[in-house]
Amino acid sequence: MRQGKMVGTLKTTEANEQILAEMMVGREVLFEELDKKDIPKGEVLLVEEIKARDNRGLIALDGVSFNLKKGEILGIAHVPEDRLATGLSKEATVSENLIMGIQHEKPYAINGIHINNKKVKERTNRLIDEFDIRTPSGDLPAGKLSGGNMQRMVIAREFSFQTPILIIAQPTRGVDVGAIEFIHSQIIEKRNNGVAILLVSAELDEIFRLSDRIITFYEGKITGEFLNDEISNLPKGIGILLAIFGGGLVGGIYAFIPGLLKVKYKIDEVITAIMLNSVAVLFTSYLVNYPFATTKGKMGGTEIIAEGYHLSRMVKLSTLNTSIFFMGFIAIIIYYLMEKTSAGYDFKIVGQNSLFARYGGIDDKKQMIIAMVISGALCGIAGVFEVLGVHYRFLQNISPGYA
Repeated sequence: MRQGKMVGTLKTTEANEQILAEMMVGREVLFEELDKKDIPKGEVLLVEEIKARDNRGLIALDGVSFNLKKGEILGIAHVPEDRLATGLSKEATVSENLIMGIQHEKPYAINGIHINNKKVKERTNRLIDEFDIRTPSGDLPAGKLSGGNMQRMVIAREFSFQTPILIIAQPTRGVDVGAIEFIHSQIIEKRNNGVAILLVSAELDEIFRLSDRIITFYEGKITGEFLNDEISNLPKGIGILLAIFGGGLVGGIYAFIPGLLKVKYKIDEVITAIMLNSVAVLFTSYLVNYPFATTKGKMGGTEIIAEGYHLSRMVKLSTLNTSIFFMGFIAIIIYYLMEKTSAGYDFKIVGQNSLFARYGGIDDKKQMIIAMVISGALCGIAGVFEVLGVHYRFLQNISPGYA
């Protein structure tokens, strides 16, 4: 749905988060690499040996020290807090919330006392338009806004201030994907203008996407500090090729087992493959629900993979992507192998008549195992293409809709 109207219906097997996002927003949502400019860095904030306790009296910060530099984003992964507690007043109007912090300053206050309602209204209307806050007017109580629009209102107010340092907590919590795209671009614009930004977020993909430097905490202490490039510096092409190789390797090894049991003990490879498939489903279900489960609380899938490793879609609102070129290349190789090489001849003869192949000196058992390994590798590669080009994450059922 978009703005209260039904805009389309898709089968789950035809949809992914990118397609749904575009349908909800009404345009292509671009989450490609952000334009981060290199600017001279200089320390603007130094924190040394800070200690604090949470509302339960437990240690939250235990001797934490870090610095923040001009024109950088320092990311900290953190559990979200209630934005309604300190970010806004639900009883106050949108306009009153947007003026907080500058209510005594010109031109919004005359002689620091009398509120200039005309200027306040101009500022309110400008921020409502600029940040797309969905409200009939600035006189509406903030508590009547949706959660996402409350977030937009808070961000609009804080981003309008000219300050050398910004502390941003959960900037995209509760907003739609179109707003996320806009907010991220605004954060980067602030960074490129030399603002030092401390970014606190529960969204790991947001931390990785925006941050120049990342620090990690455990039990109130800093356990690590990383430059973003040190975490995700693998070039896109190499990363995709490694994923394809890994998928093929795992698939080939997995298919080797029924192939070996077939030639050694004459156990039907179909039955063995079905049993192993059940094992794979149980194992991957454990992985995506526990060690690799998304931090957003959703079960049955990993986090979205880094955007740099997404296979590009060729048709808007379609799952057709550039994996078709990889598959075409693989098909050409298989055609050449089967039709133009002696190894391909051996494969075909074994498949047609294994006794005749054995009479001709072909090791039919070896050929059967190789055929199983190749077929398993192709299945593994197909799974990689589905992850990189369709769902953008690994899902519990591996291929939803195909089973």
